[in-house]
Amino acid sequence: MKSKGHKKTKIWSTEILAKSIPALITLLAVIIGIYKYNVQKSYESNMEFNRNLYENRIVAFEEMGELVGKIVLSAQNNDDSLFLETSESFSILHLKLIPLIIDDDVDVAMSVFINDIDDFKDQIIPYEEFHNCGYILLKECQKSLQKCYWDLNTGKKLAYLEGADKFLNQMQPE
Repeated sequence: MKSKGHKKTKIWSTEILAKSIPALITLLAVIIGIYKYNVQKSYESNMEFNRNLYENRIVAFEEMGELVGKIVLSAQNNDDSLFLETSESFSILHLKLIPLIIDDDVDVAMSVFINDIDDFKDQIIPYEEFHNCGYILLKECQKSLQKCYWDLNTGKKLAYLEGADKFLNQMQPE
């Protein structure tokens, strides 16, 4: 005996497919939205880290530039007490800045400048060579900041970099 009220249903009938496709599209859209959100958040987090690192490097390189200027000026004026004081401050600053200096060229230039401080103290190198070494260090810092900046934002040059160009041109050895 067959019962009249019992119908055999298909699992994948057109009616069921028609109802499930919009739900699947919505689910796919939600998954894509979550993925895009996570990618954007990761990008923003990475950019924020790079901006903070960049800003810290600016502050550190400004401090280093001031010390280099004082050291070179004290060497030019034969002010031994200021020369020794600022040279010691520079050595301490070098150790403090090592984690911020990712650029090998800046690290090498700092090490060379520290060696040249000792050589100048011992009168092994003349003032002009010592002055030139300070200039090279500041130029490497500028290049490092420019590389870091261009990696973050391709486009405009920061105003302070133009100021740094003027300062370096004044300090440039003849």
